[in-house]
Amino acid sequence: MSQAYVYLYLSKEVGQDKLEKLLTRVLEGENKYELSRVADEYYSLSILNGYRGLGALQSSFSAASEDINFTFKGIVVPTLNERFIQYLKYVRKSSLVYLFQVAMTHQEIYEENVDLLDFIDEYTLMTVKAYIEASNSPSLASYRLFVHRNTVTYRIDRFIQESGFDLKYFSTAIFVYFLIIAKYNGQDFML
Repeated sequence: MSQAYVYLYLSKEVGQDKLEKLLTRVLEGENKYELSRVADEYYSLSILNGYRGLGALQSSFSAASEDINFTFKGIVVPTLNERFIQYLKYVRKSSLVYLFQVAMTHQEIYEENVDLLDFIDEYTLMTVKAYIEASNSPSLASYRLFVHRNTVTYRIDRFIQESGFDLKYFSTAIFVYFLIIAKYNGQDFML
């Protein structure tokens, strides 16, 4: 099962102990997590059972904001990379949003992060784009690309392993899709 990743900002009056107590209540049971302090008021959160645990966190986030009188906000990111912390500045207080949602109004996010794809070859990126456009169907992507289905599966698996972006989640797939578009400045790069 894949992990979900969140960067959190909490005002100074909240310590890591209070945050751990809140997360333990919200993510009780099967929802295991790893919390790390990244900087003074910033934390990284890995929810080990993925988007199931993220759902519990999201549903509790707004309710907790009404009960707690401190500032906190979060951004769900496709992979833990501290470069994404800077985008918390665009998130409203007491909100938990996906990186692709923030990037909808701040297109420069894609341009600033296009280097995340620099080590991925063009054939693989073309395959990833077709795969996402085909609703994550290797069969449909293979028809479009005129390659064997196993070729698509191999390239997708390699992309996930090399990049850390798990494409089975919509939020990650949509971020990667527009990252690929930004890399090629909107030009069609089908070979």
